[in-house]
Amino acid sequence: LPAISDQDMNAYLAEQARLHSNEFNMLSALNEIYSYIKCHDKNTLERYVKARQCFFYLEYYFLLLTSS
Repeated sequence: LPAISDQDMNAYLAEQARLHSNEFNMLSALNEIYSYIKCHDKNTLERYVKARQCFFYLEYYFLLLTSS
């Protein structure tokens, strides 16, 4: 692949951010929650990790069911 300049990459990322600014990103939200919990409570972190695993399993099964 050809190299891309920092300026071109920044312009592309800014455009993508603008185009998708009204969308909710579930994984980014989960990551922010994880970062907060990691700093504040170990027990809550363990429960969060389990809940996140369940979320991924549910999402996987949902995709399997809807792709048929």
